[in-house]
This record gives sequence, structure tokens and C-alpha cells, in this order.
Amino acid sequence: MKLEVRAIIGIFILCIVLAFTGFYIRSVRTGQKLLSPFSKPLNIFTLLGSNRRPSYIVYGYLPYWMLDNSGYLQMDKLTHIAYFGLYINKDGTFKQKVLGEDGTMITEPGLLNWHENTNLDKIISNAKAENVRFSLTVIAHDDEQNDEFLSCRTCWATLLENLKKELDLKQIKDINLNFEYVEYTEKGQAAQFAELTKYLNEELDKIYGDSFVVVSAFADSPIKD
Repeated sequence: MKLEVRAIIGIFILCIVLAFTGFYIRSVRTGQKLLSPFSKPLNIFTLLGSNRRPSYIVYGYLPYWMLDNSGYLQMDKLTHIAYFGLYINKDGTFKQKVLGEDGTMITEPGLLNWHENTNLDKIISNAKAENVRFSLTVIAHDDEQNDEFLSCRTCWATLLENLKKELDLKQIKDINLNFEYVEYTEKGQAAQFAELTKYLNEELDKIYGDSFVVVSAFADSPIKD
């Protein structure tokens, strides 16, 4: 490459760096938020100062089927990550087996990845290093089983016992409750779910001190009976 061409390329790159630097300094002085499409390792502004954590909660779900794409996670843009997830049975145990596409029984994929996917372990480790809280999602999507579970107080204790085992396995302390019904629920069931949430929150706090319990809900849930 000719010297003149190299010089032009060098000047062009220098101009880009100076321009970004100018934008950054102006944003700091004016207090404006500067958004970047890049993750922390690729963000040019990390060379000029540490990235600020979001001042609000940014809660992201991480489905087990997306673990192979974990390299795209931008930890500096998140405050919480919830692994999705483990399904519960009506007795409070976690579902171990499901019917596979070929008609045979297989290990439930969410549970299998929770226990054996090394990418997940790396994500949890990175989240801790970046001060991002990591949660385990408890999934319950069967109306009839949900009703039976919510009506069974001893089953709540069973869930708590099993939750502790799984949380300790990954050395985390937060959970996400993802209970979904196909139809509307009765007020009695809603009250039971509220009691379950309170129970788990209090019991996990007793165990871990500052556990974080999040409830998934539809956007219009507060205005519906």
C-alpha cells in the first residue's frame, strides 16, 4: 500500500475517533445520555471511561433455546437476567421428563440445559462479574395443575425445598414466577397466587437475606378482576 494511501486512511480513522470523543465529552458536560449499539467490549467509549449501569431495572429473559447465542448478550445494558426456565408439577417438584418429537420420553429441555449447558455457567459467571442479578424462572402453564398446586400448601414447601437446591447449584438467590392461565382466573386463585408470592419472598429472604422475587404478568393485569 502506498504511503499516501496509508496516510489518508490514518487521517480518516483519526477524524472518526476525534468526532466520537467530541460527542462523548459534550454528552458528559450536558448530561445527555449517549446510546451506543455496541456491547461493552466493543464500545469505544469504554476507552474514555467506565460505562454507567442503567439507572432503572432492565430485566431480560434468557430462554434455554438461546443459550448458544449467548455471545450477543450485552451485560452492560442489563440489570437482571432470568433463565427460562424450569417447569413445575402440581406437587411442587420440577418436571423431569416430557414427550419428545419422536414420541419417546426425553429429559425436559429447560432442566437439561440448566444442569448441563456449559454456556449457561459462563453466562452466570459473567453476570456476577458485571453485577447483573441472575434469576431462575419457575414456569407453570397448565390451568388445572396450577389450581391444584396453589391449593396445596405442603406443595409450596416442596417447591421451596427444590428451589433452594437449584439456586444453590448455581449460587444464585433470585427467582421469577411465570404462572400463566389460558382463561381468566377466579379471585380466590389470584389471592392464592399472591399468598404464594409472599411466602416464597419471605422464605427466600430468610435463607439468602436479600433474594429478588419477580412476578410475570400481562400488561393489563392490574385493571382486570
